[in-house]
Amino acid sequence: MSNTALSKTANREVILVIGDDPFAAGVTARLLDFAGYRVVLAQDAWPEAELASDLVRTVNAVVLNLREPNSDVAAAVGRTRRLSGDAPIVLCTPSPREEIQTQISNDSSVEILSKPYLFTELQIAVRKAARLRHAPSFSRPISP
Repeated sequence: MSNTALSKTANREVILVIGDDPFAAGVTARLLDFAGYRVVLAQDAWPEAELASDLVRTVNAVVLNLREPNSDVAAAVGRTRRLSGDAPIVLCTPSPREEIQTQISNDSSVEILSKPYLFTELQIAVRKAARLRHAPSFSRPISP
């Protein structure tokens, strides 16, 4: 399996973990796998060429883990949207929540977790995002 890893257990919600820090992304993936999710770990920040479109359609939520406090969050969310379609995003960032909300225009399908956060906070955010994907009223256009 190239630069992605898929947990062996099936019939669980699929969470795509993307990040600009391989160590943090790996830890996040292991924690979510431990919590019972099927995890796809993108070893590269945005591996568009590696993730097949049929896999992307199965993703229930994305965890986008950014390491730099002054990252271009809007661009990172845009690239993630192009990769993951309408999957809700849990954005983990060292930047203050208020600053990030203005950068992403208060996008309601992006849940922001400011670092440091507790594992339980990550679990709650991911559970909320995955359920949002299943909500009958959830429909988000895919960015070009």
